[in-house]
Amino acid sequence: FLNFEDPRLSPALDHRTLDVMVKAFEADRGTGCTYFLDEIQWVTGWQRWLRVQLDRPKDRRFVVTGSNAHLLSGELGSTLTGRHHTVELFPFDLAEYRQLRPRATLTEYLDAGGFPATVASPDRDMLLRGYFSDIVERDMRERVSARSSVPLRKLVQMLFESAGSETSTRRLAAALGLAPDTAGAYIDAAVAQPRSGVSSSPSTAEALLSVPPIRRLARIVIRSAFTPATFGELLSSAFAVTSAVTPTLVTGYAASAQLRDWDLALLGIIRDSAKNSLPDSLANLTAAAGEPPTLILWGEADSWVPLRSGEVLRADLPAAEWVVLPGIGHVPFEEDVPTFIGVVGGWLDALR
Repeated sequence: FLNFEDPRLSPALDHRTLDVMVKAFEADRGTGCTYFLDEIQWVTGWQRWLRVQLDRPKDRRFVVTGSNAHLLSGELGSTLTGRHHTVELFPFDLAEYRQLRPRATLTEYLDAGGFPATVASPDRDMLLRGYFSDIVERDMRERVSARSSVPLRKLVQMLFESAGSETSTRRLAAALGLAPDTAGAYIDAAVAQPRSGVSSSPSTAEALLSVPPIRRLARIVIRSAFTPATFGELLSSAFAVTSAVTPTLVTGYAASAQLRDWDLALLGIIRDSAKNSLPDSLANLTAAAGEPPTLILWGEADSWVPLRSGEVLRADLPAAEWVVLPGIGHVPFEEDVPTFIGVVGGWLDALR
């Protein structure tokens, strides 16, 4: 095992050091060693050196690790195409987090994050701030050769704060006092891979989910976080009639997580809900369609999409029939089935 962040190695971080290391270990322990090379990105020319080792097998095995963005980019694959197996390590998912904190809620997990050292640490917030600083200073700043980390920190903060709303590279650049190309390079560094298919003014959610590594990570997070217990928590928060949240109901909703690519469908909802994809206002669209019959049915106790949102929709569609169900939450067709069927059935009967 060799950690290339060891300051004693700093004067000699090149491929010659790797040769000396291998020869020294084999002289001491013989052939057939497995070499664990940590923070390998600091060694100049390590990819080509490793490729030579793999092209001329001598019963040596290599495990290279690193946390820098260089190991997450295409640079590794382009040099070692077909000669490496990549394993990406992520923080704890919700199930793993609950092995250490069995009673943790989804909200607590999202607030604390899944970094192992922070789970039981009294200095969790300090550690998380340290991780953030390390990522900005050691990964992003070095990758783009930025003179200062201040604009990088502000950029990341702005990206997080604008999640779910539209933004653009030019808008971020203007707010930070940067050239648009510089802001674009900083965004590329933040996501560890150049942007692909990002328009000039996408929503932040849309832009991030269009980047393959971010999308893969999002799929992993979704699949690990949405356990049957999680579905139970979500349904309980959506239902005003909590007695309707039965084990059978939870099992039925959780079954959707077994469908192929269901997580992609959820990501699509997240992406598309971050923007208004309608070509015109809802009122103009319905007027152009000849004011089709419309029923707006809303739960009075809906905590996910409050009643005031329904009233905004009602104002856009004044000709629509407006029905509010007292004491009902976000899922009226599950919380009070007879009432839901009665309202919808009666409205349909009146149209005949």
